[in-house]
Amino acid sequence: RDAAGVLEPYLARPGKGVRPALFFIGCQLEKSSRISSKIIRLGLSLELLHTYLLIHDDIMDRGIERRGGKTLHLLFEAYHRDHRLIGDPVDYGRNMAILFGDFFASKAEEIWTEAIADWNLNPAVRRQFDRMKHEVYWGQYLDLAMPTYPKLPSERLIIQMMEQKTARYSFFWPLQIGYSIGARNIRQPSWLRDYSFALGVMYQLVDDLLDGLNVGSSPEKLRQSDIGERKVTLLVRCAYDLASRSDKKAILDYYHFKANDPKTIIQIMTKYDVEKHIRHKVEKYYQASLRA
Repeated sequence: RDAAGVLEPYLARPGKGVRPALFFIGCQLEKSSRISSKIIRLGLSLELLHTYLLIHDDIMDRGIERRGGKTLHLLFEAYHRDHRLIGDPVDYGRNMAILFGDFFASKAEEIWTEAIADWNLNPAVRRQFDRMKHEVYWGQYLDLAMPTYPKLPSERLIIQMMEQKTARYSFFWPLQIGYSIGARNIRQPSWLRDYSFALGVMYQLVDDLLDGLNVGSSPEKLRQSDIGERKVTLLVRCAYDLASRSDKKAILDYYHFKANDPKTIIQIMTKYDVEKHIRHKVEKYYQASLRA
C-alpha cells in the first residue's frame, strides 16, 4: 500500500507512447485489422519496458524531473523523509526505484512469456523483442562510457549510439515487431531500416537541440541538461569541429573535469552557431526518411 501511494501518481503521468503506437501501426502495415486485446497487452509490454529504462536512466543521470514531476527515486526519497522512516532517505529512494524498475521489466517479460505459451505466437518474434533490449542496453552503455574517453568521441560513434538507443529502439523494433505479428512474417520490409534510422537520428537531434540550447538562465535547469551532465552529444562534437584551438581546449577542459562551468560550452555553441548546423542535419535526415 505504501509503494502504491508513490507509484500511482508517477505512472499516471502522460507519456508520448511512441513505441506502442508504432507497434500498433506495424501490426497493420500488411493489412488493416482490429487491434485485439492481446495486441494491446504486447503494446503495454513495450511501455512497461520503457518505464523500467527511464527509471534506471534517471538514477544513472541523477535526474530530478520526469514527465513534469519528480523522478521515482526522488519520490521515494521524499516518502522516506515525510514518514520519518529509519535510515538514509537517499539510499531508500534509489533502492526502491531500482527495485520497481526491475518489477516493471519483469511484467513486460511476463506478457511475452504468456504470448508464446498461450497465444501461439512465433518464438522468433520474442527473439526480436530480446534483440531490441540488447541493442538499447548497448546504446546506453555508449552514452555512459563516451564522456570517460580521453578523446572526444567521433561523430560516427555518437551516431552509432543514437542509432542503438533511439533509432532502433524507438522506431525500428516497434514497427518491425508489429509487422512480424500482423503480417505473420518475420522478414524485414525493405524500407524499414533506412526509414527508422533517419527518423530516429532526426528525433534525437531535435531532442538534443531542445535540451542543449534552451536551458535559459536557470542554474538548476542547466545542471540537469545534457551539457550540465557532461553528455557528449552531436551538438558538442559539432562545436568542437568548428571551434578555434583555444575553444577546443575549453571544451576538452570541461569534459575532462578541468573546468566546471557549463555556460562556457553554451557560449561556444552560440559563437559558432551550432544550432544552424544541427538544424541542417535534422533536415538532411528528415529528407532521408521521406526517400526511404
